[in-house]
Amino acid sequence: MAGAAFADTINGDADSDAVDSPHGNSIAANQQAGTTVEYDLSALIAQQGPNTSRVFVADGDTVTVTITRSGAWLASSAGSPATWLFSAYDISQSGKIAISVPCSALNGAQQTMTATLTGNASNARAITGESLSYIITATTPAAASCTPSDTTPPVITPNITGTLGNNGWYTSNVTVTFAVSDAQSPVTSKSAACDASNQVTSDTDGVTFTCTATSAGGTSSQSVTIKRDATPPTLNPTVSPNPVIRNSSATASAGANDATLPGSGLFSSSCDAVDTSVLGPQSVMCYAADNAGNTNSASASYTVALQITGFSAPVDMNIRNAAKAGQAIPLKFYVSDANGAVTDLASVAISTAPLSCNRTDPPDDIEFYASGSSGLQNLGGGFYQFNWKTPASLANSCKTMTLTAGFGTLSAQFEFKK
Repeated sequence: MAGAAFADTINGDADSDAVDSPHGNSIAANQQAGTTVEYDLSALIAQQGPNTSRVFVADGDTVTVTITRSGAWLASSAGSPATWLFSAYDISQSGKIAISVPCSALNGAQQTMTATLTGNASNARAITGESLSYIITATTPAAASCTPSDTTPPVITPNITGTLGNNGWYTSNVTVTFAVSDAQSPVTSKSAACDASNQVTSDTDGVTFTCTATSAGGTSSQSVTIKRDATPPTLNPTVSPNPVIRNSSATASAGANDATLPGSGLFSSSCDAVDTSVLGPQSVMCYAADNAGNTNSASASYTVALQITGFSAPVDMNIRNAAKAGQAIPLKFYVSDANGAVTDLASVAISTAPLSCNRTDPPDDIEFYASGSSGLQNLGGGFYQFNWKTPASLANSCKTMTLTAGFGTLSAQFEFKK
Protein backbone atom coordinates (compact mmCIF):
# COMPACT_ATOMS: atom_id res chain seq x y z
CA MET A 1 0.00 0.00 0.00
CA ALA A 2 1.34 3.40 -0.96
CA GLY A 3 2.06 5.93 1.77
CA ALA A 4 4.41 8.64 2.99
CA ALA A 5 7.98 7.91 4.00
CA PHE A 6 9.58 9.61 6.96
CA ALA A 7 13.11 10.97 6.83
CA ASP A 8 15.29 12.03 9.72
CA THR A 9 18.80 13.34 9.10
CA ILE A 10 21.54 13.13 11.69
CA ASN A 11 24.75 15.04 10.98
CA GLY A 12 27.19 13.31 13.26
CA ASP A 13 30.80 13.85 14.20
CA ALA A 14 32.93 12.61 17.05
CA ASP A 15 30.53 14.26 19.54
CA SER A 16 26.93 13.34 20.38
CA ASP A 17 24.38 15.53 18.60
CA ALA A 18 20.57 15.69 18.90
CA VAL A 19 18.56 16.82 15.90
CA ASP A 20 14.76 17.19 15.82
CA SER A 21 13.06 15.08 13.19
CA PRO A 22 10.29 16.48 11.03
CA HIS A 23 7.86 14.69 13.34
CA GLY A 24 9.06 16.32 16.54
CA ASN A 25 10.98 13.50 18.13
CA SER A 26 14.54 13.91 19.23
CA ILE A 27 17.04 11.35 17.87
CA ALA A 28 20.46 11.08 19.46
CA ALA A 29 23.56 9.97 17.55
CA ASN A 30 27.06 9.21 18.68
CA GLN A 31 29.56 8.33 15.99
CA GLN A 32 32.57 7.52 18.10
CA ALA A 33 34.37 4.48 16.75
CA GLY A 34 33.30 1.36 18.64
CA THR A 35 29.98 2.77 19.90
CA THR A 36 26.38 2.29 18.69
CA VAL A 37 23.64 4.59 17.42
CA GLU A 38 20.05 3.86 18.54
CA TYR A 39 16.83 5.27 17.14
CA ASP A 40 13.51 5.29 19.02
CA LEU A 41 10.79 4.92 16.42
CA SER A 42 7.83 4.86 18.84
CA ALA A 43 7.26 8.62 18.96
CA LEU A 44 7.21 8.88 15.20
CA ILE A 45 4.63 6.13 14.91
CA ALA A 46 2.42 7.72 17.58
CA GLN A 47 2.46 11.05 15.85
CA GLN A 48 0.82 9.82 12.65
CA GLY A 49 -2.20 11.95 11.88
CA PRO A 50 -5.67 10.37 12.07
CA ASN A 51 -6.55 11.29 8.49
CA THR A 52 -3.64 9.53 6.82
CA SER A 53 -3.85 6.22 5.12
CA ARG A 54 -3.01 3.54 7.69
CA VAL A 55 -1.70 0.04 7.81
CA PHE A 56 -1.10 -2.01 10.91
CA VAL A 57 2.23 -3.56 11.74
CA ALA A 58 1.36 -6.98 13.03
CA ASP A 59 3.58 -9.77 14.28
CA GLY A 60 5.88 -10.78 11.42
CA ASP A 61 5.36 -7.58 9.45
CA THR A 62 8.43 -5.50 8.55
CA VAL A 63 9.50 -1.90 8.63
CA THR A 64 12.50 -0.91 6.51
CA VAL A 65 15.13 1.44 7.90
CA THR A 66 17.42 2.90 5.25
CA ILE A 67 20.82 4.55 5.92
CA THR A 68 22.26 6.75 3.20
CA ARG A 69 25.98 7.39 3.73
CA SER A 70 27.67 10.65 2.81
CA GLY A 71 31.39 10.45 3.58
CA ALA A 72 32.89 7.50 5.37
CA TRP A 73 31.46 5.09 7.92
CA LEU A 74 33.16 4.86 11.25
CA ALA A 75 34.78 1.69 12.52
CA SER A 76 35.81 0.34 15.86
CA SER A 77 39.30 1.05 17.11
CA ALA A 78 40.24 -2.58 16.40
CA GLY A 79 39.56 -2.06 12.72
CA SER A 80 36.48 -4.34 12.55
CA PRO A 81 33.25 -3.10 10.89
CA ALA A 82 31.23 -0.55 12.83
CA THR A 83 27.96 -1.79 14.35
CA TRP A 84 24.84 0.37 14.13
CA LEU A 85 21.87 -0.57 16.35
CA PHE A 86 18.26 0.54 15.94
CA SER A 87 15.56 0.33 18.64
CA ALA A 88 11.84 0.34 17.94
CA TYR A 89 10.23 -0.41 21.30
CA ASP A 90 6.68 -0.24 19.99
CA ILE A 91 7.43 -2.43 17.01
CA SER A 92 9.62 -5.21 18.32
CA GLN A 93 9.86 -6.85 21.69
CA SER A 94 13.54 -7.48 21.17
CA GLY A 95 13.83 -3.86 20.15
CA LYS A 96 17.15 -3.84 18.24
CA ILE A 97 18.46 -4.70 14.81
CA ALA A 98 22.22 -4.42 14.10
CA ILE A 99 23.74 -3.25 10.83
CA SER A 100 27.42 -4.00 10.25
CA VAL A 101 29.14 -1.55 7.96
CA PRO A 102 32.05 -3.23 6.10
CA CYS A 103 35.39 -1.49 5.76
CA SER A 104 34.95 -1.46 2.01
CA ALA A 105 32.12 1.05 2.50
CA LEU A 106 34.15 3.45 4.58
CA ASN A 107 35.47 5.61 1.78
CA GLY A 108 33.75 6.46 -1.44
CA ALA A 109 30.48 7.70 -2.84
CA GLN A 110 27.18 7.84 -0.95
CA GLN A 111 25.81 4.41 -0.19
CA THR A 112 22.40 3.15 1.03
CA MET A 113 22.13 0.27 3.48
CA THR A 114 18.85 -1.27 4.64
CA ALA A 115 17.82 -3.00 7.86
CA THR A 116 14.49 -4.75 8.52
CA LEU A 117 12.51 -4.47 11.79
CA THR A 118 9.88 -7.06 12.68
CA GLY A 119 6.50 -5.94 14.12
CA ASN A 120 4.90 -7.51 17.22
CA ALA A 121 1.14 -8.08 17.50
CA SER A 122 0.93 -7.14 21.16
CA ASN A 123 2.23 -3.64 20.47
CA ALA A 124 0.92 -3.20 16.95
CA ARG A 125 0.78 0.41 15.83
CA ALA A 126 -0.67 1.92 12.70
CA ILE A 127 1.83 3.59 10.42
CA THR A 128 1.52 5.31 7.08
CA GLY A 129 2.85 3.50 4.05
CA GLU A 130 4.34 0.08 3.59
CA SER A 131 7.66 1.04 5.12
CA LEU A 132 9.21 3.63 7.33
CA SER A 133 12.48 4.98 5.96
CA TYR A 134 15.13 7.00 7.71
CA ILE A 135 17.93 8.71 5.81
CA ILE A 136 20.88 9.29 8.11
CA THR A 137 23.83 11.37 6.94
CA ALA A 138 27.07 10.52 8.76
CA THR A 139 30.17 12.71 8.58
CA THR A 140 33.29 10.84 9.59
CA PRO A 141 35.89 12.64 11.74
CA ALA A 142 39.30 13.00 10.11
CA ALA A 143 40.80 10.72 12.74
CA ALA A 144 38.36 7.89 12.07
CA SER A 145 40.13 4.69 11.20
CA CYS A 146 39.29 1.37 9.75
CA THR A 147 41.62 -1.33 8.57
CA PRO A 148 40.02 -2.84 5.48
CA SER A 149 39.99 -6.57 5.12
CA ASP A 150 43.23 -7.58 3.33
CA THR A 151 42.63 -10.06 0.54
CA THR A 152 45.93 -9.68 -1.30
CA PRO A 153 49.54 -10.44 -0.28
CA PRO A 154 52.29 -7.81 -0.33
CA VAL A 155 53.47 -6.36 -3.64
CA ILE A 156 57.17 -7.03 -4.25
CA THR A 157 59.00 -4.93 -6.84
CA PRO A 158 62.61 -5.79 -7.73
CA ASN A 159 65.09 -3.08 -8.68
CA ILE A 160 68.21 -4.04 -10.62
CA THR A 161 71.15 -1.67 -11.02
CA GLY A 162 73.78 -2.62 -13.57
CA THR A 163 74.63 -2.61 -17.26
CA LEU A 164 72.40 -5.01 -19.15
CA GLY A 165 74.09 -6.46 -22.21
CA ASN A 166 72.70 -8.98 -24.68
CA ASN A 167 70.66 -12.12 -24.12
CA GLY A 168 69.90 -11.29 -20.49
CA TRP A 169 73.57 -11.03 -19.44
CA TYR A 170 74.85 -8.14 -17.34
CA THR A 171 78.29 -6.78 -18.24
CA SER A 172 79.05 -4.93 -14.99
CA ASN A 173 78.65 -5.35 -11.26
CA VAL A 174 74.98 -5.74 -10.36
CA THR A 175 72.96 -4.69 -7.30
CA VAL A 176 69.51 -6.19 -6.67
CA THR A 177 67.10 -4.66 -4.14
CA PHE A 178 63.40 -5.23 -3.45
CA ALA A 179 60.61 -2.79 -2.55
CA VAL A 180 57.84 -4.42 -0.46
CA SER A 181 54.48 -2.73 0.10
CA ASP A 182 50.93 -3.58 1.17
CA ALA A 183 48.25 -0.90 1.16
CA GLN A 184 45.78 -2.95 3.21
CA SER A 185 47.72 -4.35 6.15
CA PRO A 186 51.20 -4.24 7.65
CA VAL A 187 53.92 -6.52 6.28
CA THR A 188 54.63 -8.87 9.18
CA SER A 189 57.64 -10.78 7.87
CA LYS A 190 60.24 -10.58 5.11
CA SER A 191 63.12 -12.78 4.02
CA ALA A 192 66.68 -11.49 4.31
CA ALA A 193 66.98 -10.69 0.60
CA CYS A 194 64.07 -8.23 0.82
CA ASP A 195 66.08 -5.70 2.83
CA ALA A 196 69.57 -6.54 1.57
CA SER A 197 71.67 -4.85 -1.08
CA ASN A 198 72.30 -8.04 -3.04
CA GLN A 199 75.58 -7.80 -4.97
CA VAL A 200 76.94 -9.72 -7.98
CA THR A 201 80.60 -8.82 -8.54
CA SER A 202 81.98 -11.83 -10.41
CA ASP A 203 81.01 -13.65 -13.57
CA THR A 204 78.27 -16.24 -13.09
CA ASP A 205 75.94 -18.28 -15.25
CA GLY A 206 73.13 -17.43 -12.84
CA VAL A 207 72.63 -16.48 -9.19
CA THR A 208 69.09 -16.10 -7.84
CA PHE A 209 67.84 -13.72 -5.14
CA THR A 210 64.37 -14.36 -3.67
CA CYS A 211 62.31 -11.95 -1.57
CA THR A 212 59.38 -13.47 0.34
CA ALA A 213 56.96 -11.25 2.32
CA THR A 214 53.83 -11.89 4.37
CA SER A 215 50.88 -9.72 5.44
CA ALA A 216 47.30 -10.39 6.54
CA GLY A 217 46.50 -10.92 2.87
CA GLY A 218 48.91 -13.81 2.47
CA THR A 219 52.46 -14.48 1.31
CA SER A 220 54.07 -13.48 -1.95
CA SER A 221 57.49 -14.17 -3.41
CA GLN A 222 59.58 -12.57 -6.15
CA SER A 223 62.81 -14.02 -7.55
CA VAL A 224 65.48 -12.39 -9.72
CA THR A 225 68.20 -14.37 -11.49
CA ILE A 226 71.32 -12.48 -12.54
CA LYS A 227 73.75 -13.69 -15.20
CA ARG A 228 77.00 -11.72 -15.26
CA ASP A 229 79.72 -11.79 -17.92
CA ALA A 230 81.94 -8.73 -17.72
CA THR A 231 84.98 -10.40 -19.29
CA PRO A 232 85.62 -9.67 -22.99
CA PRO A 233 86.71 -12.41 -25.41
CA THR A 234 90.41 -13.10 -25.91
CA LEU A 235 92.12 -12.97 -29.30
CA ASN A 236 95.28 -14.57 -30.67
CA PRO A 237 95.21 -13.32 -34.27
CA THR A 238 97.47 -14.71 -37.00
CA VAL A 239 98.04 -14.24 -40.73
CA SER A 240 98.68 -17.14 -43.06
CA PRO A 241 100.95 -17.44 -44.90
CA ASN A 242 103.46 -15.26 -43.11
CA PRO A 243 105.55 -13.88 -44.68
CA VAL A 244 103.28 -13.43 -47.63
CA ILE A 245 104.47 -12.81 -51.19
CA ARG A 246 103.67 -9.34 -52.42
CA ASN A 247 100.29 -9.08 -54.22
CA SER A 248 99.32 -12.64 -53.28
CA SER A 249 96.43 -13.75 -51.07
CA ALA A 250 96.60 -14.17 -47.30
CA THR A 251 94.03 -14.81 -44.59
CA ALA A 252 93.81 -13.38 -41.10
CA SER A 253 92.31 -15.48 -38.29
CA ALA A 254 91.13 -13.93 -35.03
CA GLY A 255 91.92 -16.92 -32.84
CA ALA A 256 89.07 -15.73 -30.58
CA ASN A 257 87.85 -17.47 -27.47
CA ASP A 258 85.35 -16.67 -24.72
CA ALA A 259 84.98 -18.54 -21.47
CA THR A 260 81.89 -20.52 -20.52
CA LEU A 261 80.88 -21.90 -17.12
CA PRO A 262 80.88 -19.13 -16.18
CA GLY A 263 80.61 -16.99 -19.26
CA SER A 264 78.30 -16.38 -22.17
CA GLY A 265 80.49 -17.91 -24.88
CA LEU A 266 81.78 -16.56 -28.17
CA PHE A 267 79.22 -14.93 -30.44
CA SER A 268 81.31 -13.76 -33.41
CA SER A 269 84.82 -13.04 -34.64
CA SER A 270 86.23 -11.44 -37.78
CA CYS A 271 89.30 -9.74 -39.27
CA ASP A 272 89.87 -6.99 -41.76
CA ALA A 273 91.22 -7.87 -45.19
CA VAL A 274 94.97 -8.54 -45.41
CA ASP A 275 96.75 -5.97 -47.58
CA THR A 276 99.71 -7.50 -49.44
CA SER A 277 100.50 -4.62 -51.77
CA VAL A 278 103.23 -2.97 -49.69
CA LEU A 279 106.56 -4.62 -48.83
CA GLY A 280 107.63 -4.83 -45.21
CA PRO A 281 106.06 -5.32 -41.76
CA GLN A 282 102.27 -4.84 -41.73
CA SER A 283 99.36 -5.46 -39.37
CA VAL A 284 95.68 -6.27 -39.63
CA MET A 285 92.89 -5.81 -37.02
CA CYS A 286 90.72 -8.64 -35.75
CA TYR A 287 87.57 -8.42 -33.63
CA ALA A 288 85.49 -10.63 -31.33
CA ALA A 289 82.20 -10.39 -29.41
CA ASP A 290 80.62 -12.69 -26.86
CA ASN A 291 76.94 -13.46 -26.30
CA ALA A 292 76.74 -10.91 -23.49
CA GLY A 293 77.82 -8.08 -25.80
CA ASN A 294 81.41 -7.69 -24.59
CA THR A 295 83.82 -6.89 -27.41
CA ASN A 296 87.57 -6.95 -27.93
CA SER A 297 90.08 -6.38 -30.72
CA ALA A 298 93.72 -7.11 -31.44
CA SER A 299 96.11 -6.79 -34.35
CA ALA A 300 98.08 -9.49 -36.15
CA SER A 301 101.52 -8.71 -37.55
CA TYR A 302 102.77 -10.05 -40.85
CA THR A 303 105.43 -9.33 -43.44
CA VAL A 304 104.97 -8.74 -47.14
CA ALA A 305 108.06 -9.98 -49.02
CA LEU A 306 109.47 -10.75 -52.43
CA GLN A 307 110.03 -14.37 -53.42
CA ILE A 308 113.71 -15.31 -53.83
CA THR A 309 114.53 -18.42 -55.90
CA GLY A 310 118.01 -19.91 -56.24
CA PHE A 311 120.85 -20.18 -55.79
CA SER A 312 122.21 -21.39 -59.06
CA ALA A 313 125.81 -22.53 -59.85
CA PRO A 314 128.36 -22.29 -58.49
CA VAL A 315 126.40 -22.43 -55.16
CA ASP A 316 124.58 -25.64 -54.25
CA MET A 317 121.43 -25.55 -52.13
CA ASN A 318 121.26 -29.07 -50.74
CA ILE A 319 124.79 -29.55 -49.39
CA ARG A 320 127.59 -27.52 -47.84
CA ASN A 321 129.62 -25.45 -50.19
CA ALA A 322 133.41 -25.54 -49.67
CA ALA A 323 134.87 -22.08 -50.31
CA LYS A 324 138.09 -20.19 -49.79
CA ALA A 325 137.80 -17.46 -47.22
CA GLY A 326 138.46 -14.02 -48.62
CA GLN A 327 137.14 -14.88 -52.11
CA ALA A 328 134.08 -13.27 -53.80
CA ILE A 329 131.37 -15.89 -54.27
CA PRO A 330 128.83 -15.20 -57.08
CA LEU A 331 125.30 -15.62 -55.63
CA LYS A 332 122.85 -15.99 -58.50
CA PHE A 333 119.07 -15.83 -57.81
CA TYR A 334 115.66 -14.94 -59.25
CA VAL A 335 113.26 -12.39 -57.68
CA SER A 336 109.47 -12.34 -58.23
CA ASP A 337 106.09 -11.53 -56.62
CA ALA A 338 102.54 -12.68 -57.38
CA ASN A 339 102.55 -10.61 -60.57
CA GLY A 340 105.78 -12.12 -61.94
CA ALA A 341 109.43 -11.07 -62.22
CA VAL A 342 110.68 -8.15 -60.15
CA THR A 343 113.05 -6.09 -62.27
CA ASP A 344 113.70 -3.12 -60.00
CA LEU A 345 115.52 -4.69 -57.06
CA ALA A 346 117.98 -2.09 -55.74
CA SER A 347 119.81 -3.81 -52.89
CA VAL A 348 120.33 -6.99 -50.91
CA ALA A 349 121.73 -7.78 -47.48
CA ILE A 350 123.97 -10.68 -46.38
CA SER A 351 124.11 -12.16 -42.89
CA THR A 352 125.81 -15.24 -41.45
CA ALA A 353 125.09 -17.52 -38.51
CA PRO A 354 127.30 -20.21 -36.91
CA LEU A 355 127.03 -23.75 -38.30
CA SER A 356 128.60 -26.92 -36.94
CA CYS A 357 131.38 -28.39 -39.12
CA ASN A 358 131.00 -31.88 -37.57
CA ARG A 359 129.33 -33.61 -40.46
CA THR A 360 130.17 -36.82 -42.24
CA ASP A 361 128.91 -35.80 -45.65
CA PRO A 362 131.64 -34.09 -47.71
CA PRO A 363 131.15 -30.49 -48.93
CA ASP A 364 131.02 -29.54 -52.61
CA ASP A 365 133.65 -27.10 -53.80
CA ILE A 366 132.74 -23.74 -55.26
CA GLU A 367 133.77 -24.20 -58.92
CA PHE A 368 134.48 -20.54 -59.66
CA TYR A 369 134.65 -17.18 -57.98
CA ALA A 370 133.85 -13.62 -59.00
CA SER A 371 136.41 -10.94 -59.35
CA GLY A 372 136.33 -7.72 -57.40
CA SER A 373 134.41 -6.72 -54.36
CA SER A 374 130.77 -7.19 -53.36
CA GLY A 375 128.07 -5.74 -55.58
CA LEU A 376 124.59 -6.35 -57.04
CA GLN A 377 124.11 -6.94 -60.76
CA ASN A 378 120.70 -6.87 -62.51
CA LEU A 379 120.88 -9.56 -65.17
CA GLY A 380 117.36 -8.75 -66.50
CA GLY A 381 114.05 -10.58 -66.41
CA GLY A 382 114.15 -10.85 -62.61
CA PHE A 383 117.59 -12.48 -62.51
CA TYR A 384 120.30 -11.02 -60.30
CA GLN A 385 123.85 -11.75 -59.18
CA PHE A 386 125.41 -10.57 -55.99
CA ASN A 387 129.17 -11.02 -55.57
CA TRP A 388 129.71 -11.82 -51.91
CA LYS A 389 133.24 -10.86 -50.87
CA THR A 390 133.88 -13.20 -47.95
CA PRO A 391 136.08 -12.03 -45.07
CA ALA A 392 139.39 -13.89 -44.66
CA SER A 393 138.52 -14.25 -40.99
CA LEU A 394 135.95 -16.93 -41.90
CA ALA A 395 138.71 -19.48 -42.55
CA ASN A 396 138.29 -22.81 -40.68
CA SER A 397 134.60 -22.11 -39.85
CA CYS A 398 131.21 -23.14 -41.09
CA LYS A 399 128.41 -20.64 -41.63
CA THR A 400 124.82 -20.39 -42.79
CA MET A 401 124.65 -17.45 -45.18
CA THR A 402 121.30 -15.69 -45.69
CA LEU A 403 120.58 -13.24 -48.51
CA THR A 404 117.67 -10.84 -47.90
CA ALA A 405 116.04 -8.95 -50.74
CA GLY A 406 112.77 -7.08 -50.41
CA PHE A 407 112.06 -8.87 -47.08
CA GLY A 408 112.42 -12.21 -48.86
CA THR A 409 115.27 -14.51 -47.82
CA LEU A 410 117.35 -17.34 -49.28
CA SER A 411 120.02 -19.34 -47.42
CA ALA A 412 122.95 -21.66 -48.18
CA GLN A 413 125.60 -23.45 -46.09
CA PHE A 414 129.36 -22.87 -46.41
CA GLU A 415 132.54 -24.43 -45.01
CA PHE A 416 135.44 -22.03 -45.28
CA LYS A 417 139.08 -22.92 -45.56
CA LYS A 418 142.21 -20.92 -46.07
